[in-house]
Amino acid sequence: MRQLPHTHRSNDARRAATFPKYIASLGREVTLEERINQCRQKALGAEPWAPDAPELQAVAALLKSLN
Repeated sequence: MRQLPHTHRSNDARRAATFPKYIASLGREVTLEERINQCRQKALGAEPWAPDAPELQAVAALLKSLN
């Protein structure tokens, strides 16, 4: 399994509670699930998960539990 680059291994888990959040570079508010998919695409070159994918919901739940 690929690891996220060091720049992505930050305190993002603690920030899960701040979503939905306005992302200026996108010009709109995004959900935690959308942000997870953006990170998957940019950092890992992976395809985004479907909004109802169990994997996406599990990662979001994990991040929320770390707050």
